[in-house]
Amino acid sequence: MEQNDFLDWLNEDYGDRRVQRRLESELQDAYSYQAQQSSALQSQMAQVAGSLEQRLDRLTKAFYAFVELSDLRAELAVFEDEATVRHAALRLLRSLVRKAADPGVALPAPPADLPRCDGYWLRPAVGSVAASIAGDERTAAAALVEAQELDPVRAAVFRCASLALAGQAALASPLLLAALQQAGEQVTYAQRALWSACAHGVFGAAGAGVVREWLAGYVRGLDRAAASAEGAQWGSRASQTLTVSGLPGQLHQGLPHELARHDELTSPLVAARELSALASWVREAVTGEPADPARPAPAATDPGPVAVLGAVAAALTEEGSRDEIALERRARELREIIDDRKTAARPSWDAAEDSTLSLLSADAFGPDLALRRLALGAGAAWVTALADDLARSAAVPPPDQLDIALDRHAVQLSASGQASLKGAYAEIEQEHAPQNISGKLFGKKHAAEETSWEQDRLAHSANEAATAFAGRVAELRAAAQQAPADREDITVALSRA
Repeated sequence: MEQNDFLDWLNEDYGDRRVQRRLESELQDAYSYQAQQSSALQSQMAQVAGSLEQRLDRLTKAFYAFVELSDLRAELAVFEDEATVRHAALRLLRSLVRKAADPGVALPAPPADLPRCDGYWLRPAVGSVAASIAGDERTAAAALVEAQELDPVRAAVFRCASLALAGQAALASPLLLAALQQAGEQVTYAQRALWSACAHGVFGAAGAGVVREWLAGYVRGLDRAAASAEGAQWGSRASQTLTVSGLPGQLHQGLPHELARHDELTSPLVAARELSALASWVREAVTGEPADPARPAPAATDPGPVAVLGAVAAALTEEGSRDEIALERRARELREIIDDRKTAARPSWDAAEDSTLSLLSADAFGPDLALRRLALGAGAAWVTALADDLARSAAVPPPDQLDIALDRHAVQLSASGQASLKGAYAEIEQEHAPQNISGKLFGKKHAAEETSWEQDRLAHSANEAATAFAGRVAELRAAAQQAPADREDITVALSRA
């Protein structure tokens, strides 16, 4: 083989190998891409399978819920008479709402022909309310007795709420205590509605007296440990609500650095300011006089107490008879399974609202003056204890003299605004006194100038500190004198609450 032929063969072989390597690389890339696509497809299929399984499970549950709901509707269909009574009660409540907005609206005739429903308290309760609105108290009293024999609590709550909606709440005042029931740790939706309505005067002075004693009785029944813990909670809540924003920092900024470190010059004044704020807070609840005139009046965002009572009466009506309650509750659960969309619904009349103590604390330091007045009256012992603590802290006498360090020199300040500098002056003279013969011969003038300059600077700082100390002492003494008056204002206001 000639040399040229060999070179041609070598070039061809090299080219073939290069093409082969490129094809192998492309094939490997294709395999890798296919593996990635296969993995992604398997992952998507797993997700789809999981999603389909979840959907199938949800559809299965919805189907069984629909079947059970159909059976429940068949069972509820036998309560036709009870449904007729409920419709009559709801018509009456809607008429009362319309009449409250437009006095010219006529109320429906008393539902005298309602079907008899053995054991259902709503029928006589509706008759009692309708008769009272019509002015037939004899019929109203007889129907009320029948309703109370069947269910005293529901009958009392319905009558109180309905007559308040009709603008005749005074007729229901004797039933308030029965409607409120025994005060416990937890407050229901109906209890809170009646509590708020009484505080706002819906049931007149008698209603306010009932709920005041109802709350006071609960507070008196607390054991010592619970009462003490709640008193501490009220103190913490008051400190958060009543402390002037940044007050301790402001009081510190008003003093030179050397004085700001002394807590006895700020703590009594903070307590005095908080006591004064507490007095204004309590006085505002009783008299309506703004505790902070610059604070804008809170905007009313919640429905009024009468509207809430109307919702309570509607919730009682929609609850159903005793035999229907469990069936209706299960029907609601099934409807939520079939249609998982959240729908707005009014609370049940006996749904838990919040703890009694939490509501009392929130009312006592909240913007609603009527609720605040009631809460402060019920928690008067905790407010009094807090006022006593603040008054004692505010009455701590300020020091007549104070020793501080200025430029490394001990200085004594007096409450009269004077500063004792004799010892400090002597120290400065000693520091600048010439220490050798040369200094004694040639440095006396310079030493005297340095001594005079440093003494003047110290005197200026000391006089500023003495003036600030005297001013703060005067503030503390004035606050201590004012504290008993603020404490007495709180006592008087609480007695009126």
